Amino acid sequence: MNRLAATVGHPQRPAYYDEVVGLACLSGSCARAPEGTAAPEPTAAAPSPQETAALALPQPFRLGADTAAPQPAAQATPQPVAQPVAQPSAPQAPAPQPVVQAQPQVPAPDPVALAAATQSELTRIGCHPGPADGRDTNATRAALARFAAGSGRTVALPAYGTAEMLDLARAETRAVCSAALLHAFLPEMLTGTWDFTLVCGPGTVAPGLTVTGRFTLQHVGGGSFNGQVVNSIGERGTLQVQTIDSDLHVNTTWSDGTNSVMSMWPHASEMRLDGIEENGCVVAMLPAAF
Repeated sequence: MNRLAATVGHPQRPAYYDEVVGLACLSGSCARAPEGTAAPEPTAAAPSPQETAALALPQPFRLGADTAAPQPAAQATPQPVAQPVAQPSAPQAPAPQPVVQAQPQVPAPDPVALAAATQSELTRIGCHPGPADGRDTNATRAALARFAAGSGRTVALPAYGTAEMLDLARAETRAVCSAALLHAFLPEMLTGTWDFTLVCGPGTVAPGLTVTGRFTLQHVGGGSFNGQVVNSIGERGTLQVQTIDSDLHVNTTWSDGTNSVMSMWPHASEMRLDGIEENGCVVAMLPAAF
């Protein structure tokens, strides 16, 4: 057993168990002793050098020469503890944008409607522009001139038929064109001589024309006056003047048989008459200076 075990590089000592029954020859000399003769003690064979070396240096049990010796258990390499990975937050929904309401388109003001509304306001404050029909009539022009004079304006009025002119008339709370203004010019005060200047602007029958002249008035009773007129272009005529409310309606019959009509009214703060002819020319009359 020792030699056989040594051939595979493993020392092995034989073991003898009590199960062995009968005579066993283990020493190599197996001659049977005669009956009655004690069997010689077996002599153990000397171990070979390989057995001696195997016994001197015990080695771990190996099944074969090519069987590798068991390697020491590998030390477990500590694994890094996995850190919790931050999950990306869900994308935030964009903030709702304010809904821009489309602004309704405001239609442009109607000039005719503005003019009609202005006529209504002029009527309210006693300027008598005629019907509120939005037309640009002589009566309306006279009412605008009376409004300018009665309100004491020193600058030109906004254009007729505009929101600015309408707002200006609406803002007036006084009866600036009322008949009470005419009382500043009592009939005896109107009686006399007046110098006038007539100016025809753009849109009139004679744009750029300026005429001066003189009226002579005589009170004939009530609100009526008669008179004479002469102007710088050689025209002469007779006058018939009638007071109606706060206006003076002047009808002129010229020497050539033609007629002209003019509306006049007293200025609010001056001894002066302002007016407009039916052809659109404006007139200013001041007491004559002698």
